Amino acid sequence: MLAPVIETERLTLRPFHDGDVKPFVDAVFSNPKVMATLTHNPRTPEEQASCAREYIDSYTSAWPEYGYGGWVVCSRSNALASKNTLLGFCGFDLGKREGKLPELGYGYSESCWGVGVGYEAAIAVVDWFFRRGKFKEFYACTDSFNTGSIRILEKLGMRYHGAEDLWDSVAKGEGLVPVYLLDREMYLTDKKVS
Repeated sequence: MLAPVIETERLTLRPFHDGDVKPFVDAVFSNPKVMATLTHNPRTPEEQASCAREYIDSYTSAWPEYGYGGWVVCSRSNALASKNTLLGFCGFDLGKREGKLPELGYGYSESCWGVGVGYEAAIAVVDWFFRRGKFKEFYACTDSFNTGSIRILEKLGMRYHGAEDLWDSVAKGEGLVPVYLLDREMYLTDKKVS
């Protein structure tokens, strides 16, 4: 199973392609400010390309077995960038928490920060996730300093669940990371969707 194409007002969310590594490096993995919000710190072009491939593999590997995964987020028109420009990624990864819940993750070019791209893509994938009917719950985690990401999670209706050692955050000296949960019933009730 491949990711279905999802379109929003300004975005096209599509499956990953083999040619996405370089555009991902350019948009996300070569910018230290963006990478400070993700779990890796690639410095050389080779490390950045390897990191991009790792994210692509991670967000595509769950599709065949679990029926969820990630999307490439591109501009749908020229409103944000030239049409079809890769802006980042959004979707569900195999979770690392006990219970194996899917984890919502995303990362975007710095040019997309503060203009609603993160929320627009996230609400589209969350809506897809819960409308399929078989998925009951997912979680997301973020750094406590990442106020933009926290705002996205709260706007989605996610609830703070506590802080945990995820992605080796304690060993890396980053401490515990805030974890947020959202279940299908809460989402559908909050959105008044049937």
